[in-house]
Amino acid sequence: MNLKKIKKIILYDNNPNLKKLLKKKYSNKKFHIEFNYKNIIKKKFNVVIFSSVIQYIPAQRLKKIINDLEKNKKKLFIIFTDVPYLSRILEFSLLPFFNLKRFIYVLKIIFLSEYKKINFFIYKKNSFNIFKSKFNLIFSKNLHDLRFLRYSLIMRLK
Repeated sequence: MNLKKIKKIILYDNNPNLKKLLKKKYSNKKFHIEFNYKNIIKKKFNVVIFSSVIQYIPAQRLKKIINDLEKNKKKLFIIFTDVPYLSRILEFSLLPFFNLKRFIYVLKIIFLSEYKKINFFIYKKNSFNIFKSKFNLIFSKNLHDLRFLRYSLIMRLK
């Protein structure tokens, strides 16, 4: 991808506690960090990337987000990476065979009370069939590191 053609990247997160960390991590002037969902929807864009966050979004909320994103758009790509299709326990059990470093990281946080409070949602490929009338769906091996435990999805507006 030619980064020179990218004018601005808007990074959205709904956790304002991450603001300081994100500003430090993404100090490049092309990055704009936004914590207000309504502000994001109003902006002009044609590509949206959800990287390793879909597992924290319930299906009804995801449907609303996708519907909001596609309003008044002629050309739109929505990319989801790191989409889980296995339960958290099964995925964790298989993790050391595919990514030992990530397994050790998850092992450190899995017993934390804050982590246990986080809802975890899985998405089978047919979960996205409700969008087939408006989007072309392209499933692929995960673009992130868990190539066999998760998948990626590119949704192209028809």
